Amino acid sequence: MFSLKIDDELELALPTEKSARRAYEIITENYDHLREWMPWVTEGLTADEIREFYRRTFMRFDDGDEVGMQLVYRGEIVGGTGFVNIDRKARKLEIGYWLIESATGRGLMTRAVERLIDFAFDEMEMNRIVIRCAPGNLKSRAIPERLGFTREGTAREASWLHDRWVDLVVYSMLLKDWRVESGE
Repeated sequence: MFSLKIDDELELALPTEKSARRAYEIITENYDHLREWMPWVTEGLTADEIREFYRRTFMRFDDGDEVGMQLVYRGEIVGGTGFVNIDRKARKLEIGYWLIESATGRGLMTRAVERLIDFAFDEMEMNRIVIRCAPGNLKSRAIPERLGFTREGTAREASWLHDRWVDLVVYSMLLKDWRVESGE
């Protein structure tokens, strides 16, 4: 099974049937925390929907269209992240992520996203990475800011969040800038 080791405590792993069940449990346990920012966290979200999401993730992974992984900290799933909107011809993609409330504030997702950036630039030969966050989601916005992304602006009403349109702050990192940030 494909995984990206970050350090002795943290890794990114493709979901399994077993981990899909656990992911459903932690998503429902963190419903209010996640629903505030994640359009896919809906009322009545079922375990079958999470399993189907992961099944589709495998298909998109095999096709190279999308890569969704679970963030595993000390053997426990604490979130998810991955690549979406992969455009190999234009050599660009987006990174998305979510984290359970008890795992926030420890730098776990920052470390994971940093590893994904290295993978995207080094292994996938991307030139541009985008992260989009809601303006009010300060913890999410702190990740690209901490990693040296450029804030490009705000995409107005760029996402439908349950019952309303929301703006998204757009951050980008170019390969040439990442090499400077990471000292290569």
